[in-house]
Amino acid sequence: EKGEGAEKGEGGGGEDEGEYVYDLYGVSNHMGGMGGGHYTAHCWNEENGEWYNFNDSEARRMNESAVRSAAAYVLFYKRRGKKESGNGKENSHRKASKDSRKEGKESKENKEGKENKEGKEG
Repeated sequence: EKGEGAEKGEGGGGEDEGEYVYDLYGVSNHMGGMGGGHYTAHCWNEENGEWYNFNDSEARRMNESAVRSAAAYVLFYKRRGKKESGNGKENSHRKASKDSRKEGKESKENKEGKENKEGKEG
């Protein structure tokens, strides 16, 4: 297992030192006591940039402000990259997700264009 400092990019795998930015993409919630209870989940959809609440057989879009709750049990993060130097600010989760969707769309268009070109040549 990685050491305590590894989550800040210090050690653990020979990576460069520095502060990394992490995007929250999921929350497992638990309501109830030690002997039992109920679990729900909040998950970020990169395709449409929306948060969803999953509760048994029901899935509903939710407001981002409701993701943070006292019932949060396990948080899931994805490392985006290093924090921007200078002003100490970092890009928002939404901007990163929109950028990744844009990159995915451009890759898909490039792949489709290549396939069409290869089909015409062959």
